[in-house]
Amino acid sequence: MTSTTIINQDGVFLLRLKPLHKVEFQSGDLIEIIAPGSTRARPYSIAQYNGEILLSIKKYNLGVCSSYLHSLLVHDVIKASIKENLSFHLKKDISDALFIGNGTGIAPFLGMLSNKTKEQAMHLFWGGRTQQSIEIYNPFINKSLEHLNIATSQEGKREYVQDILLEHYLIVTTVLSNGGQILVCGSMEMQKEVFKVLETICLKELQQSLFVYEVQGQILMDCY
Repeated sequence: MTSTTIINQDGVFLLRLKPLHKVEFQSGDLIEIIAPGSTRARPYSIAQYNGEILLSIKKYNLGVCSSYLHSLLVHDVIKASIKENLSFHLKKDISDALFIGNGTGIAPFLGMLSNKTKEQAMHLFWGGRTQQSIEIYNPFINKSLEHLNIATSQEGKREYVQDILLEHYLIVTTVLSNGGQILVCGSMEMQKEVFKVLETICLKELQQSLFVYEVQGQILMDCY
């Protein structure tokens, strides 16, 4: 382990790991970790950030793996395996990308944003509890984002990521019309509501079902 952050008000912390041996991986892949005393591997979606593995972890009081990872000290060595997740890889030559997530689902997007080129247009829609919830991620968010839209469920308008997505439907239609990709990562409940909104936008504005864009590889998801 190379570094960690303190837990924020949402019970979330960031962890950076550096492989001891050369291993190929990219943002959107999964890392599986078995905590001491456990027989079950816990998967986390990863960001590839400057050659390291960046994880966003929610610590639960009775969470065996999250508690174990939070207890790590710098230079501690853990056993883990990386699983390729081809169904959640951003195309290298993509020109437009829209990232939609909530909570710790932002993790793979942090890595994808770090590799953004000047020619690429990238947008991030993210849902958290409060405006402070995003602060832990600010050092990793590319400042050249075309749009950063945050929904806060516990303050302000008290809205969710699907609500602000509907408000900015033109970004959805532009990305899809330009052959870009929309990636969704976070809770299954969020994914269900986001897909409802995406379907509504596609039918009304593009006269196409969302399924058409899924088949074309323009809609990717990794939800849990």
